[in-house]
Amino acid sequence: MPKGNTYLKGALGVAALAASRTKDTFISARCKRVRSRRGHTKALVAVERQIAESVRRVLTTGEPYKELGGDYYSRRRPGAAIRKAVDQLRSVGYTVTFGDGDTVTVT
Repeated sequence: MPKGNTYLKGALGVAALAASRTKDTFISARCKRVRSRRGHTKALVAVERQIAESVRRVLTTGEPYKELGGDYYSRRRPGAAIRKAVDQLRSVGYTVTFGDGDTVTVT
């Protein structure tokens, strides 16, 4: 016996698939993050849950939905984004050196 409303589950599935294909939104960034670790199907389920939670919050508080943006995770942890970019440059053969202040040399 399935749990919950099957019609709602189907509608959330379609919405999650559409939202995951948008550009520069929080939901698409979340989908990409989860997909890299867990796979496509589980990422869609995570996005479905995110949409349902956002709808619940909007309906209970009455506040409008606030889009966090596609760069939410890199703004939240800028050091991790920098390390990832440096690691990617090094993996393709570039040498990255950090100088005084904000100076970065890539050779």
